[in-house]
Amino acid sequence: MNDLFQKGYNLYLNCFFNSPSVAEYMHSEKTNICGTVVKTRKRMLKDFPERKLKRGEMDVMQLGNVNVIVFKEKKKDLFMLASIHEPEMAKSGRKDKVTGEDILKPRCIIDYKK
Repeated sequence: MNDLFQKGYNLYLNCFFNSPSVAEYMHSEKTNICGTVVKTRKRMLKDFPERKLKRGEMDVMQLGNVNVIVFKEKKKDLFMLASIHEPEMAKSGRKDKVTGEDILKPRCIIDYKK
């Protein structure tokens, strides 16, 4: 795998492989990451504000060169680590059944789920 480093590739990880330590190492090897992470993972932000998010809301904090993004899906919070994406909302390609409006999600989640 060493021959893949230093080339600016984007790596998508699931929560089993992703952690702040992995994100920092990949950044030092010039490899961008994006993926879900367990909020109790070692070195995750302990002071992340315990704020009640409403459905569709996002909260972001910086952890070194990586964004820690929390997004409230239907019933639970989804934690992501991303060095590829800016913390911005984008159209998910789906519409709300009641209002007919476009459903917005963080860009990192849309790309991760492709």
